[in-house]
Amino acid sequence: MLCTRQASAAAAPRLWCLFLTNAPSLGGSCSSLLTSGKQCSWPRQPLSTDAGAAPGGAAKVSAAAAAAAAAPSSRGTAKPAGSTESWPVVISGGGPTGLTAAMLLSKYGVPSLVLERAAQLTDHPQAHFINMRAMEVFRGLDGLSNAVSALVPPLHQWRRFVYCSTMTGELLGTVDHFKGQTTPYMPDISPEPVSHLAQHRLLPLMAQRAAAAPGVTLRMGHRVTQLEQSGEGVKVSVEGPQGETYSVRSPYYIAADGARGSTRTQLGIGMEGPGGIQHLINVHFTSPELGRLVQGREGMLYFVFGNSTIAVVVAHNIDAGEFVAQVPYFPPLQRPEDFTAAKCAELMRTMAGKPDLKLEVMVLLFFCSNWVSFASVSLFVSSLDEQVRTIRPWTMSGRVASSYQKGRVFLVGDAAHHFPPSGAFGMNTGVCDAHNLAWKLAAVLQGAASPRLLDSYTPERKPVGLANMQLSADNFYEELKVPSAMGLDFYAANAVSGALSSPALSFLPRELRAAALNSAFSLGMAASGPLRRLRQRRLDEIFSSGETLRLQFPKEDLGFVYHQQGAAVCKSEQDAAALRQYLRPRTREAPYEPCTLPGARLPHCTIKVQQPGSLDLAAVGHVRCISTLDLVTAGHSGLTLFLSESPMLPTWLAAAARSSSESGVPIRPVVVVSGPGAAARADDMGRQCGRSVAVAISVDSAWERVRGMPPDAALLVRPDGHVGWRSSRQQGAAVEEGALVSQLCYAARTVMGR
Repeated sequence: MLCTRQASAAAAPRLWCLFLTNAPSLGGSCSSLLTSGKQCSWPRQPLSTDAGAAPGGAAKVSAAAAAAAAAPSSRGTAKPAGSTESWPVVISGGGPTGLTAAMLLSKYGVPSLVLERAAQLTDHPQAHFINMRAMEVFRGLDGLSNAVSALVPPLHQWRRFVYCSTMTGELLGTVDHFKGQTTPYMPDISPEPVSHLAQHRLLPLMAQRAAAAPGVTLRMGHRVTQLEQSGEGVKVSVEGPQGETYSVRSPYYIAADGARGSTRTQLGIGMEGPGGIQHLINVHFTSPELGRLVQGREGMLYFVFGNSTIAVVVAHNIDAGEFVAQVPYFPPLQRPEDFTAAKCAELMRTMAGKPDLKLEVMVLLFFCSNWVSFASVSLFVSSLDEQVRTIRPWTMSGRVASSYQKGRVFLVGDAAHHFPPSGAFGMNTGVCDAHNLAWKLAAVLQGAASPRLLDSYTPERKPVGLANMQLSADNFYEELKVPSAMGLDFYAANAVSGALSSPALSFLPRELRAAALNSAFSLGMAASGPLRRLRQRRLDEIFSSGETLRLQFPKEDLGFVYHQQGAAVCKSEQDAAALRQYLRPRTREAPYEPCTLPGARLPHCTIKVQQPGSLDLAAVGHVRCISTLDLVTAGHSGLTLFLSESPMLPTWLAAAARSSSESGVPIRPVVVVSGPGAAARADDMGRQCGRSVAVAISVDSAWERVRGMPPDAALLVRPDGHVGWRSSRQQGAAVEEGALVSQLCYAARTVMGR
């Protein structure tokens, strides 16, 4: 339905509304529309298709088109009606998690088909903070981490959270999340920085690399309509953008179809957790003028506590003036449709503290979402200087799937877990889900591992999901300390909303109860102004002590350990005792402690490769420095055996060669040399060990500090960079090669589920 109406002069000269239902995605929009008798194209992340090298001549995303700025998107190549294809892995969902899985599978030599229901990449920012561990995963994907870093705004624009009455008005306080840092790097613990880049800027980078990755085919506008599985594999029915239907068979299926996807429901997998925590309206807008006005008080987040407006504003790019405002609302008395274009325009002006900020609205797009029970809204504007781009309601929730796997189907990303955004764990956890799963699928499909290895996916990733859900919720409640100190009580607001919407008052018109709710909130916000001045000392204490919303979580991002029953690790009783000590409860300010316990992420050390051996350093891509983590990436889908200088070294090398042959699991040895004179000794080591053995130098001798074992012991590392096994005691020169072969074979087979 197309309709027009005259808007208020304060909001916009005219509003054109286009109402649609069942649009393909939250980021969906019409590519062109008629306004004032002229055709106007909305700039998006475009995709075109060409014939790829994948099976069936499937359509692939053109890298050049994915990088272009404003061209109509292609909807993919039509498939013959009723045809059936076969792929090693099918991935439903072309977001960050699905594309990460596809690119990792490609690196391991496994082709995949990615089916994305949206016809185009989203133009909504969505996730924006990328933690160190996710950046480490991106590091091994054709230099993706470098491309991300090149687009990240300068650190001074996002190192702080700003608390204020309006974005340009009274300043309540700031919190610097990079104290003592001049860059976003922590080079002692990771080769990669944390990053601040909105998802709609990240996705084109990923689509480019997916298009170039051997064996990856991405089809936009293709929707999975039915999923069937048996002991032999999975069969999915697909509907293309022109209504054509076809089938795809595959041994394995990755559901990266997001929180609104249907796979989890079809599988009958339930969710655990508190559910909805808060309801918010997201308003995506651009205002270069506002970007200029906040110079000098730049921040990643602006917490606005005004006399008539409360909001959290994410500054995605201050130079470009791109922001997303998150405004709380309380259903059922407050509804998404109450947030009209005029209302949102008024809220943005009030929040900015600039009443004459111009917002000229052009199109309002409604569609139904399966994730939430109310309409989602996209709103577009014609002004080049100040633009409201999209409006969408969403529910902040904390839920984790009861299982991440059923048969041959695996849940990753938002299909497996929903977190509050406080902590930015959502996308980052999804990327690590894909990182955990991809190498296991590759090892099984290539015969290096038993299908039992796949049973380790839920035991390893679900505990991480539960921990991150709890941490996100805890961080959200930490965030409430600031408004609570100002007399703005989150629980009281919910109580008032609950009382007015209770069945006991249902005899009153909804409009009357909604007006009473709005009046109560208005009185509370008006009273908060005098209260915040009276309680400024308490606010100063909160800001200086860090008792509020956190941004960086290195201990949690890097320190998670796969230790639960069913994990793909081989550990001893001695390891179990050390693990209990490592996992002891610690304060939230406690630092990340590198360790080499089975299940832990391999510690980062800066190294120089003296001899590559059998490692493929080209797989590392273009990186700023070489890390121990890069050696694992260069090993592809095999296990990497880390060794140090010792009299046992020749015996270990011989045992590794025999174990690789006898176990059927590729084991690539790497010798790390540390200490004074390491360069000269590494040259000698290379000649003695042979050209097939990789030799590296620990640049600052950090390897000696973090390896956590004597020099004549060994460390077996999985393709995802997590330790699979370590020799539990100092072996001594008397240990025979046969005994080491027995240990290595047992460890490799245990890790690979054989």
